[in-house]
Formats: sequence, structure tokens, C-alpha cells
Amino acid sequence: MKAIDGSLVLITGGSSGIGLALAEQLFAQGASVVILARDQQRLDAAVAKIEKQRHRQTQKLGALSPDVTDEPALRQAL
Repeated sequence: MKAIDGSLVLITGGSSGIGLALAEQLFAQGASVVILARDQQRLDAAVAKIEKQRHRQTQKLGALSPDVTDEPALRQAL
């Protein structure tokens, strides 16, 4: 399996459930993580929770709330 440390990972549904758990795991292993979800308040809470798993200071952590069914809007957000 390829090492995740230093990779950039984009996770849809990252504010709760399996998406959040995956984001926490990957961030703890050194990946930079961007989570996407519809609810900005839940995204903010998820970022605070994920941040506790920081592996090193150079990691990036972000959250976006684009409409993933609107391809142009999603491209612009990314």
C-alpha cells in the first residue's frame, strides 16, 4: 500500500460518519485533507475535531461547501 504521508486527500461527506472518520485517520497519518459537505457549521466542527490529529505543522486542512452536483461550481471551489 502506498504511504499516505504528504498526500492531498479530498473527501466528500467529510463532516460526519465514515467521511469524518476517514479524514481523521488520514490526517493522523500525515496527509493534507480537504473535506466537503453541505452544512458549514458541521464542517467547522469537523475541522476542529480533525485538527486534533495533526501529524506535522506543514499539513493543510480545509473545508468546502460546494454543490457537488454542479460541476462548474465544484471546479471553481477546488
